[in-house]
Amino acid sequence: MTPLRRLLARQLLGIQLPLVALLLGLVWWGTRTLLLGQAQRDGEARLRIAVEAMDQRLSEVERAGSFVHSYWIQGRLPFDAPEANASLLMPWLHSQDDFRLLNLLDEQGHSLLLMQGKDGWHGRVIREDSGGRFQLGWQKAGAMGLEPPVTEAYHVLNGYDPRSRPWYREARGLEAPRWSVPYRLGPPENRLVMTWLVPLRRPGKPLEGALGLDLVAEDLQGFLELLRPTQGSRLWLLDQEGQELSVAHGSRAMVTLPPPGSTSALLGGLRHRILRSELPRHPGSQWHMVLAIPEADLLATAQGKLLGFTAAAFVVMLLPILWGLRVGRRLSDDIQDLANAAEEVGAGVAPHRPSNEVLEFQVVGQALQWAHAEIRERHALQEQLQHSQRLETLGTLAGGIAHDVNNHLSAILGQLHMVRETLPDGHPAQQRLLLAESSATSCARTTRTLLAFSRHGDPDLRPMDLHGLVTATADLLASILGGLIRVDTDLAPGPAPIKGDSLQLEQVLMNLAVNARDAMPQGGRLTLRTRRPREGRIELEVEDTGQGIPGEALPRIFEPFFTTKAVGQGTGLGLSMVHGIVQTHGGTIAVDSQVGIGTRFTLNFPLAESGAAEAVPLQAGKGPIEPLLGLRLLVAEDEAFLLDMLESALVAAGAHVSRAASGDQAWGAFQSQAFDLVLSDQRMPGYTGMELFQRIRATGSRVPFILASGQSLEAFQSAFAKDPRAHLLNKPFPLDDLLTLIRGLTAH
Repeated sequence: MTPLRRLLARQLLGIQLPLVALLLGLVWWGTRTLLLGQAQRDGEARLRIAVEAMDQRLSEVERAGSFVHSYWIQGRLPFDAPEANASLLMPWLHSQDDFRLLNLLDEQGHSLLLMQGKDGWHGRVIREDSGGRFQLGWQKAGAMGLEPPVTEAYHVLNGYDPRSRPWYREARGLEAPRWSVPYRLGPPENRLVMTWLVPLRRPGKPLEGALGLDLVAEDLQGFLELLRPTQGSRLWLLDQEGQELSVAHGSRAMVTLPPPGSTSALLGGLRHRILRSELPRHPGSQWHMVLAIPEADLLATAQGKLLGFTAAAFVVMLLPILWGLRVGRRLSDDIQDLANAAEEVGAGVAPHRPSNEVLEFQVVGQALQWAHAEIRERHALQEQLQHSQRLETLGTLAGGIAHDVNNHLSAILGQLHMVRETLPDGHPAQQRLLLAESSATSCARTTRTLLAFSRHGDPDLRPMDLHGLVTATADLLASILGGLIRVDTDLAPGPAPIKGDSLQLEQVLMNLAVNARDAMPQGGRLTLRTRRPREGRIELEVEDTGQGIPGEALPRIFEPFFTTKAVGQGTGLGLSMVHGIVQTHGGTIAVDSQVGIGTRFTLNFPLAESGAAEAVPLQAGKGPIEPLLGLRLLVAEDEAFLLDMLESALVAAGAHVSRAASGDQAWGAFQSQAFDLVLSDQRMPGYTGMELFQRIRATGSRVPFILASGQSLEAFQSAFAKDPRAHLLNKPFPLDDLLTLIRGLTAH
């Protein structure tokens, strides 16, 4: 391939170089001076545009203040009706882009603040309750006003007085609207703000309140960025004291600006041309703009235009014209190919690479192909992000449901246990009670699967043999799927030790098998296969010979509620739960499918050290009649039905129980009397269970402490592992396990 610059050089240097050198020598200095002046005038024009745009923006904010003030004068914005005020102002605010915050505040402390954030408008209301205390709350603002507040949206203010804000203190001394002295908000916002202050007072009457419209300095950054004439230039908005109100080039580490009157200065080691302009006066503002343009950028512009003069010199000569025609005929087709390739990129089609031998065309063609690939990758990443967000939302919902169900299951299991304890051996109801406990335990397994899917619960990971689970499940599937579907196993030699939850993994295989059965209505073959792709990993393949999954549906099969089945034949949650369970086991899942041939799911898990046996679960049975005789127990639980059950069971076991329906009640009870053990739920009003534990330990007490929850307790494991007299307990739990744990913790 021949580079384009070499092709041009061979024909240019032979004839034109001496003539062009002479021409450049004559026009260089005159052109340089002319173009530098032109570039500076362009900078001045840009600066004028910036000043006019800033003046217009300030004027728009001032007009907006007059508009709201007129509403107040008409009596349409009473301070004691913030929701009605928001309903009046929100349709108008949705058309405003010049400010992001409107604040109405009166002398009594009532406030309505409407603020525009990344997710829309929000309203903050400060109002007085029936007890004479001030409450603050945030509400989502819709197109027509504030949406109804959520539960506990308002809380009592403790020492906060909005009348102490800088803008309001400044507004109290004003007789007419004006711009405030720029001030910086405190953490976490830490933003520089200029506020258009409008005192609200009627003629001859004292101040009733104030209106503030905030203009955030950082919002001006992108606007000023567009007005820079060159990439290296800088543009500042300064107040009357020279303080920076915006930083257009994205860095707050600024060098010291030269004094007024300077037209050239060294900034950052480079020579800059300095342009200044005062903003039109607005009440309270004496701001001006400073534009600094590197002279190197101006010269670069001059050099580019100088090349244009050089090209004009070539046009004067006949040989360049003939040469241009010749080369143009040679390259026109190739240029058209590049244009077609660019259109293909814009249409989302993979572009064709140019077939000529010019290096530059080859590079441009390759760049177009890379651009197409990058666009596709960006779309894929965006779809993946949206998929993850949908999974997270559904997971949060599933976790909350599982938490509530676990509380009820704990009460059910406890009540069943206590009823069974009161019956003599051999009573006809004993077997029915055992069946009821077994059903409740199975329900608990389902909630544990929901928690694993939602990432709010941890699977019961124990050492197990994956091959044993596959073999047992295959035997079960052979009897369930019927005679039309043959179930085969192809297991790698030797055991496959992993750490897993056998119930959850069995559910994974059952879900995949049911999907395979639906894909093979006329029968077929289901194969469960394991292999070791590399050291430390084991793969489990579930392959069927069914109808396959269409290619357009493959990227979405793990989305919640997505299904290819007919209406009423599938919920779309099976594969979503499979995806969640595999991830909580530290594994990955992939799918390969061809329509008419079949589908293969590949599950990859890390191998565990062999040799450990799975722990045997506790068996239900009758315990001692009074195993906790004389113990003083504090039980903190906000669910009344579960608190009643625990109190009854522990009293029946011989303990003295003090009950608390919230964390702060439990803390008050602990301070007033001594206890041998504290049993606390994690999620309670007042203090959480963890906060109650920390407060008790802060007093120096070493009383045994049990923290129970229907959600994951993984976040507290490190803290409780260091304390031998503290223990974590997952709901639901067998009552015998709780009594055994209490006896163990209080034994010493």
